[in-house]
Amino acid sequence: MKKKMMMVLLSMVLGIGLMACGSESGSTAEGSEGTDVADETTGEAVKSVADLKIGVIVRDGGGEFWKYAITGANDAGRDLGCSVDVVGPQSQTSYEEQNNMIENFLTSGKYDAVVIGPLQPDSVDKVIGEPSIPVILVSTDVEFPALTSTISVDNVTGAYEGAKYALDLLGDEIGNVVLLNGTPGEPNGILRQDGFEKALTEAGIQPAASQSADYLADKAASVMENMLTELKNEVSLVLCANDEMAAGAAMALDQAGVEAYIVGYDGVQFGVQSIIDGNIDCTIAQSPYMFGYQGVEDAVKAALGEELERHVQLQTTIITSENAEEFMETLKTQSGN
Repeated sequence: MKKKMMMVLLSMVLGIGLMACGSESGSTAEGSEGTDVADETTGEAVKSVADLKIGVIVRDGGGEFWKYAITGANDAGRDLGCSVDVVGPQSQTSYEEQNNMIENFLTSGKYDAVVIGPLQPDSVDKVIGEPSIPVILVSTDVEFPALTSTISVDNVTGAYEGAKYALDLLGDEIGNVVLLNGTPGEPNGILRQDGFEKALTEAGIQPAASQSADYLADKAASVMENMLTELKNEVSLVLCANDEMAAGAAMALDQAGVEAYIVGYDGVQFGVQSIIDGNIDCTIAQSPYMFGYQGVEDAVKAALGEELERHVQLQTTIITSENAEEFMETLKTQSGN
C-alpha cells in the first residue's frame, strides 16, 4: 500500500516539475530519468527528481527519537528516487556543531533543498539568513520569514489530550499533580507544559509542583525525589514532557514505594516498552518517522517549484497498555529493526 501511494505521489511530483518546464509554452517535456530539461521560456535547465539532492540535518544523530526521522528521510529518498544526505550533531546540546552543519549545507552548492530539525531555533534562524534554496524545519513550528515550510505536531493539543485522558481515568478523588518540564526556554517543552496546564485548569487543579528536568532521566529521578519529600509522598499524577523523564520519575516513585499515574511524551520504543513493562502508564506519541519522510517529500516538491503549506501539523497518538504492543510493531518497522 505504501509503495503504491509513493508511486502516485512520485507521478504527481514529476507532473508538477514538468508543468513548470513547459506550462507557458504549452509544450511537453521528457527526461525524468535524470536528464535536465530546458525551460523553453527561460532557457534554464530544470532538474528532474532523480537529479535532486536533499540535505537533512537532525537534532541528534544518535538519539532514538531522531533515528526514526533518519529512517523516514532515507525511505523517502529511495521511494521518490532522489539523493538524500543525513547528518546530525553528537547530542541535543551540540548547538555550535549543528549550526556549522547547517551553514555548510546551505553554502556548499550541493543541495537543492535542506530539511532541518533545529536545536536552537533562534540561532538557527541567524545561520539560515536568506537562503538560495528551500529550507524546511521539522519538529519545531516557528515563524521565520526565510523558511519554506515547517512540519511539526500540535504539542499543546497532544499534551492536553494526554493529561485529560489521565485525569478522566483517575476521577474526582485525584491528589497532588506534578509536572516535569523540559529544558527552560525550549519551544516544544513550553508548548507541552501549556497543554498539561490547560487540562489541569479545566479540571480545577493547581499543580502541586512544576520543575524542569532538562529531558534527562537521571535529573528527573532527582527532581522527583525532592518533590516526594516536599509533598510527603502524596502524589497521584506525574506529567512529563518526554519519555526519559517519565522513566526517571518512575524509578524515584518505585524507590519511595509510591504509586502514581505517569504520563510521558514522544512515544519512542523506550517509552512504549516502559508501558509494556508496567513502569509508566501512558505516552503521547509523535511522528518522528514522518518528520523525516514528509520533510524530504516536501523538500522535493519545493525544489521543483511547488508552493507548500507554510505550517503542517501531524497528529499525536495516546499510547496506553491497550495499544502499546501494536504500536511497538509500528515503531520497529519505522526504525528499520
